[in-house]
Formats: sequence, structure tokens, C-alpha cells
Amino acid sequence: MDLGALILATLVVMLLKIPIMIISATLIFKMYRSAHASPPKRLWLVIPKEYRQEFRWLHYSLIFFFISEAFCGVETWILLRSDDFMKAAHSLSSVLGMGFFAVGIYLLFNKKIIFYAEKKCVLNKICRGCTLLEGFDCKFNSTVLIFASFILLAVIPPFFVSTEIMNADLSKYALPLSVTNWYEFTLVPFIKTFDPNYKTIKVIFFLPTSTQILENRVFPAFVAVIEIVGMFLFSSKAIALKLKGLLVIIFGAGMLCYTYFELVVTRLLNDIFLGGIAHEFGEFIFIFLLVEFLTVSFKPSQVLPQQSQ
Repeated sequence: MDLGALILATLVVMLLKIPIMIISATLIFKMYRSAHASPPKRLWLVIPKEYRQEFRWLHYSLIFFFISEAFCGVETWILLRSDDFMKAAHSLSSVLGMGFFAVGIYLLFNKKIIFYAEKKCVLNKICRGCTLLEGFDCKFNSTVLIFASFILLAVIPPFFVSTEIMNADLSKYALPLSVTNWYEFTLVPFIKTFDPNYKTIKVIFFLPTSTQILENRVFPAFVAVIEIVGMFLFSSKAIALKLKGLLVIIFGAGMLCYTYFELVVTRLLNDIFLGGIAHEFGEFIFIFLLVEFLTVSFKPSQVLPQQSQ
């Protein structure tokens, strides 16, 4: 019954995994050029100088994303088996990438729309004057702290999720019995004559306990610490510390998103093989949305030449 799953996995690798790695590597290069090359070169994006600090967070997030995909690729194509270290490296890179992405998105929106802690802050329409700039607490101070408290509460549910090893149920992907028998009793023995260590996908495809402990215990605990630090900084009277605290809170929220994403595609679907496919689709959607966001925000035709110099 492994052959159907093997064919499906191969198609996913060819149609999603490899294109995602190629696209992300290309984007990293193009994003670098967009922030460092000057018109009139043909560029996908032109990043004005005043946006480059915010843009850098998104660039780093994509670099971490590519690193995570590289570790996944080594596990899939070279080791041909589940590996604790590779999975841990993949998870760590992904969770950091999500943190950087969350901060980058916030900073760009803040630069374009929100203008928090500035005279033209969009919230001034509600506040009717910025108390923060007058030396008092922001009127939305409690709102931010409540949001951070919500993130703190959100780290709790993953601790109650089982970390028991998950094996793939490949029966639903089974091909006709004659084809399955040919694969198991003819093709697999033939392959093993060349590679005695060859193992079928049912044996090598599983989600180890160590990875689940990392994603559902260690990461949430780390996020809790980050949120507490962020709340402490945000409660400061100094505007600079308050702004840093806000970024710390958002960074932690982004990290926690990865834990919940993995919970959805593994425990909620309760099928790690299908979850693996959903994971790849999620990554593809992430890349697509990032490209759309950057294209809309920084199209060369919308940026004056002198802005990018």
C-alpha cells in the first residue's frame, strides 16, 4: 500500500517542494537587489530608503524560511528518512521566520498606515490627542497588554496536546492489490539489491516525539517568556522601550502562529501524510501572499527614482 503514497509524495515534492525552494531562493536574491540596486535597472521591486529597515525584517524571515526548507530537503532527498536533528532545525528556522515576518508586516503597516507614537498616528482620531507624546501612557496601552495576555493564554493549549509519536496511515492511498503486490514483492526487493538500507515510506515517514515536544512545549514556553519581557518593556514610560516591547510582543505572537499551524496540519487533521501535504500548500500560500504584498507595496512604477537611492 506504500506505492500510492510514494507516488503522491513524489508529485508533491516535484510540484510544490522544489518550486517553493527555487522561488524562495529567487525571492531572497531579488529582495536583496531591490534594496541595494538603483534605477533605471529593471527590478521587481524598488525599496525606498526610508522603508529598508522594515523591509529587512521580511527579508530575514524569507531567509529563515529558505533555511528551514533546506533542512527539510536534506531530510527528504538525501537522508530519505525522518531525522530528529533535521526536523528540529526545520522547526527552529520556521518559528524564527514567522517571528521576523510578523514584525516586518507590522513595521511596514505602521510606516504606511498606523504611525504609532507619532503625531499623525491613525489612533489620534479616537484619542483626540496623543497622550503618549505628552509623557503619559497611550490610551491603548491596556489594549496592547490584553493582546499580549491573550498570547500568554494561547501558549497553554499546546501543552495539553499529545506528543506521542505519529505514524503514517497509508491505507487510504493504496493502489489496486496487483500493483501493490508488484511494488512490495518485486520492486522493493529489486531496489534492496542495490541499496540494502532502503526502507519504504511507511517506515521512514513519521512524526517523532522529540519534534512535537519542541513545537508544542519548548516553543510555547519560550513565547511565554518573550511575551512577559515584551509586556514589561511596553509598560515602561520611555517611548523607545515601549516601542521595543511592542515589537517583542508581536515577535512572540508570530512564533506562536507556527506552533498552531503545525497543530492544525498534524493533530487536527490526524494524518501526518496529509498534514505534510497541507504543510507544503501552506508554505506555497505564504510565498504567494508575500509576493503579492511586496508587489502591491513597492512596485517600481509607484516609487520615484530618487526615493530608492
